[in-house]
Amino acid sequence: MSDFRIETERLVLRELGPGDEEFICELVNEPDWIRYIGDRGVKNEADAANYIKAGPAKMYEEFGHGLWAMEAKETDEAVGICGVLKRPDMDLPDLGFAVLSKFRRRGYSLEASKASLVYCADRFGYKSFAAITTLDNAASGALLEKLDFEFRENIEVGKETLRLFVLEAV
Repeated sequence: MSDFRIETERLVLRELGPGDEEFICELVNEPDWIRYIGDRGVKNEADAANYIKAGPAKMYEEFGHGLWAMEAKETDEAVGICGVLKRPDMDLPDLGFAVLSKFRRRGYSLEASKASLVYCADRFGYKSFAAITTLDNAASGALLEKLDFEFRENIEVGKETLRLFVLEAV
C-alpha cells in the first residue's frame, strides 16, 4: 500500500489493501450492495483479498486511482469506499461509492465524492465524469444530482439497463 491520502473534514481516503479484507467482505455482502451493484462472489477474507488485488489495487497500478477506503477520522474505522474508476466499456472516468448501512445518511458519500472528483480533475486532468446507477437506486441518483451530475440516458450494460449520469467541466 502506498502513502496516498486525501483528507476531508471528517474522512481520510486511502488505498485499499492488506487489513481491509474483513471490511470489504462486510461491504460487498450487504443487501443493498448485492441489489444495486451485484454479487461479487466474495464470501470470506481470502475472496476479499483477491477482490482488492484484482480490482482496486490493479486500478491504482494502471491508472493511479480507483476505489479508495473512506475512513472516519474520529474512529479510524472504514465506513465505505469511494473513488474514480476507468472502465473499459465507458468513455469517461466513472465515480463510484458505497457506504456500510450503519454509516449511511451522514453525508460521507457526498464528502468523499467531492474530494475524489477534485483530486482526479487536478491530478489527471479529467474534465468530465460519468456515474451509473440501477434504475431503482434513487438514493445514488439523488446524491449524483447534488454533485451536479445530470441524467443523460438509460444504457445497456450486459443484460442490465442502467442510468447514466454525466458531470461536465469539474
